[in-house]
Amino acid sequence: MTARNFLVRGLLAGFVAGLLTGTLVISTALGGLVALVSAAVVGRIGRLRPAATTALVSAIGFTSLALVPWFKYPAAPPAVGSGDTIGERTADFFVFLLISLVAAVAATALARQLLTTLSTYATVVISAGAYLLVMVAAALAMPTVNELGDFPADTLWGFRLSSLFTLATMWGVIGVVLVGLVGRLDTAAVAEAERRELAASL
Repeated sequence: MTARNFLVRGLLAGFVAGLLTGTLVISTALGGLVALVSAAVVGRIGRLRPAATTALVSAIGFTSLALVPWFKYPAAPPAVGSGDTIGERTADFFVFLLISLVAAVAATALARQLLTTLSTYATVVISAGAYLLVMVAAALAMPTVNELGDFPADTLWGFRLSSLFTLATMWGVIGVVLVGLVGRLDTAAVAEAERRELAASL
């Protein structure tokens, strides 16, 4: 192995290790936030059990913080885009992200109100439709980024699909782990409450 190949492999290994470490740190922090939000809304979204509430929060989080923003401002490699507009493009992304988050919270609050008078199906359709309406309007109103230049389209598309797959995997793992943990704790708590109730009735 030449010194150059050794150096390239070392840099690649360092990049992969850094990427995995960064993803792990971000996933842990994000998982903690999802857990806190889920704990705060348990019992406040219809009659959902804690595990179902956690699953719903994870699904809403993925949709509003990852999926919808990806459609408007998909990830791009560092070589794509002008360095002069990176600040403006970053600001546009975070503004759209904030709009999506606020719209998701508002749609959830609307669903809570509608559940008192409408069926679950009608509630989901109306609240989801309201969220989509707001986001389509925001997507049309906000600037469009078109700074691809002569970057290979297939490479760019592959990069963007990989970024979406990474986000979906991260949110999926967070949801599965939290739902599993919360479900076990809830089952244990219910069983303990039933045992105490049975003991008190004897």
